[in-house]
Amino acid sequence: MTLDPIRVLLVDDHPLFRAGLNTHLSSQSDIKVVGDANDGAAGLAEAERLNPNVVILDVGLPKMNGFETAKRLRQSRPQVEILVLSAHNRREYCSRFFELGAKGYLVKDSSIDLLCPAIRMVAKSQEFIDPRIMQSSYANKLAGATNLQEQGAIESLSSREREVLRLFVKFSRNKEIAEKLGISVRTVEGHRRKIMSKLAIDNASDLIRFSMLSQIPETGGAPPLCIEHA
Repeated sequence: MTLDPIRVLLVDDHPLFRAGLNTHLSSQSDIKVVGDANDGAAGLAEAERLNPNVVILDVGLPKMNGFETAKRLRQSRPQVEILVLSAHNRREYCSRFFELGAKGYLVKDSSIDLLCPAIRMVAKSQEFIDPRIMQSSYANKLAGATNLQEQGAIESLSSREREVLRLFVKFSRNKEIAEKLGISVRTVEGHRRKIMSKLAIDNASDLIRFSMLSQIPETGGAPPLCIEHA
């Protein structure tokens, strides 16, 4: 059985940035961009017309800022989840948006590898907070996180298990991880069970969150989300 893709509406006032997001998301089989808008008022109208699962929302929008747009969107379309994509790496912004009903907050200069996992988690009504904000004690309280980086947790993993753990942030399916590493899906599943056992984690969301907080390094790096600076 094939699941319907996550329907995403982009609300941002920079056309090049929206185009860049659209191009990136179009490569994902489980995510579909159904529309975009360049200001808050237009975003509300498009949300009514298109009924997306997730709205990716900027903060500094013309006509109606992101805060007011989020507030009105929760009132008019409470079933639609909100992922804020902001230029502001500020926990008070994150706190305010969560109070307004947003489920995710990602900073624009983050790695683009975080975007799709954020969309998938928010679509399931699970909270996603940019790892840099998550690392503060304030955000840990906000997200309900409890000392995910216990002493020695990462050291207990083999080098291959660390690589598999890091890739859980980038890929949603075991098959994609297997193809990336050149190993079988069964081997990935085995690594995943061992990782979760060693870390005492019993669900995929906490596994992804642990990987983000741990910031397991890789060779090279993905480009940031920003393609322009306002």
